[in-house]
Formats: sequence, structure tokens, C-alpha cells
Amino acid sequence: MPDSPLRIVLPIDDPRNQEIQRRVAAAPSDVTNHGGPVLANVQCTTVFLGDAWNQAPFSSLRDAFNTFLDDYLASSEFTNLSVYGIGTGSRIGTLTTTDALGSTVLDSDLQAIVTRLTASGGQIVPNANTLLFLFTPQGTIVDATAIGAGQTCTDHCGYHNFVGNVPYAIVPYLECSGCLGSGLTTEQSMTSVMSHELCEAVTDPMLNGWYSSTGEEIGDLCAWQETSVDGYTAQKEWINGQGCI
Repeated sequence: MPDSPLRIVLPIDDPRNQEIQRRVAAAPSDVTNHGGPVLANVQCTTVFLGDAWNQAPFSSLRDAFNTFLDDYLASSEFTNLSVYGIGTGSRIGTLTTTDALGSTVLDSDLQAIVTRLTASGGQIVPNANTLLFLFTPQGTIVDATAIGAGQTCTDHCGYHNFVGNVPYAIVPYLECSGCLGSGLTTEQSMTSVMSHELCEAVTDPMLNGWYSSTGEEIGDLCAWQETSVDGYTAQKEWINGQGCI
């Protein structure tokens, strides 16, 4: 039994993706809960880091990501997660910060932003269903080596984690080939990553919830298998007893 789940979106060309798919095809195995909580009625806030998100063309992407999240939370794809104890969810807010991240940002820096936003007197009042989505700007690499998630494009295309009792998901700006699904645009790849990390964060927010005996969460078992939600690209997720849907 692994000590902790995978928690990241592997680049599409990462050999671990192929190994996971071979294992799933040979011996499908449902995920189990390891004693941890879920976000039963998730309340999402999207956080766009840096003023670039207020400028064209990124402002239109920001609006699209918010619309996609609204639509996905109201979709049958999200309702499928009821098998894991997940009920309805919503996006309760969005904000764009003035944080200047530079070419590389550490996960510890992102944790500090989450802590600042959710501290007493901060812009977000957290509760047991809070999930923050953090979007980094174009040209910023996220270095999450300290938590075992490596760097954007080389090792991951997004991931989720928590600081204190607050779960967060990281969605980097994706332009590298390893994080652009076959034939997908930056926007489509990022909405795919959003759905992957949303579903994993609600079912495994503290990294002790739902995952397989070999450490894969419900998105990992179906990585880069795409579907459509209201015209947006989303990833299929593993549903116990049904597989990737």
C-alpha cells in the first residue's frame, strides 16, 4: 500500500501513464477510502495569480475557466461522484491577485498565498468544503519538488495539495507538448486538468481519502481520456463499478 496518492496530472508522454493504463486494462481495480474526509458539498473559489489575467487574451480565458467550472459542477459527470459520498458543489467566488510570480514559483510560495487569503481577515472564509483553484500565469513554472510533485511540464501538468485544513488545486498555464493533450489547445488542456484535479481534490482532499491500492486517484486511472461538458473539454474519471466515464 502506498504511503500517499499520486496527486498530480502526469504529462501525457510520461511512461507512468502507459503503465497505469496497462494495469487498469489487465486488472481493473476500484479505489477505496483510506479513512480520510471528502469535500461533500465543495465550495470552489478560483484565484488567478497576477495582473496578466486582467488583460486580453488571458481575461477571456479566465472567464472561460469560471464558466467551465460552473458547468462542470452542475453536470452529470460531477454527479457521478456520488458513489464516493460527493453531493452538489458550487463556485462561490473568483478573484485576481497582484502577485508577481516570475519564471518559477515554489509550492511553498503558493501555500503562503492560500494561507494569506484564508487567514482571519482574509478575502476567503474557509470551511469544511472549501477548495481553492490557483491559476499561474503564462511563463511561470511551478516547482513542487518539495512535495514530490516535481516541475510543470517535466513532471506534472497540475496537482492538488493542502495547507493547514485548506485544500487547493494548482492549474499551471499549459503550453508544453507534454501537457497539451492530443490535438488540444491550451484552454482545452487546462479545462481537462481542472476536471481531473477537481474530482481528485473533492474525493481525496487531505491525501488520505479515495485512491487505489497502487496510489492512483480517480483522475489518474483515466488520465487524458477526454469527454465534453457543455462544449468544454473535460477528463473522464474513474467511477467504482463502472470504470472511466
